[in-house]
Amino acid sequence: QTGVGKTTTVAGLLGIDQDAMTISHVDIATKDIEKHSISYNGGTIDLYDLPGYGTLEDKDYELLYRQILPKCDVVLFVLKITNGMVKPDQEMILNVYRWLNESK
Repeated sequence: QTGVGKTTTVAGLLGIDQDAMTISHVDIATKDIEKHSISYNGGTIDLYDLPGYGTLEDKDYELLYRQILPKCDVVLFVLKITNGMVKPDQEMILNVYRWLNESK
């Protein structure tokens, strides 16, 4: 979802310098694909931070998702637990599954 803290969560999990990332505690910050290369355990992890879903721009963002998802080994969903899993979350998970299968 949009504005639930995806960038902050991933930065915290991976120990990324949050100053190097676009993080907004007020506005929706991620509007495009933001790629971060992280040195980890002798290798490099490429992290793609994508815009959240659930906004009027979803159709525009779908192109970004379809471009990046086939390159990914792992897809991490960050949900705001106080909202529970709502219909847009379920729809997005199904869309990601469908898009990944279409790219094979």
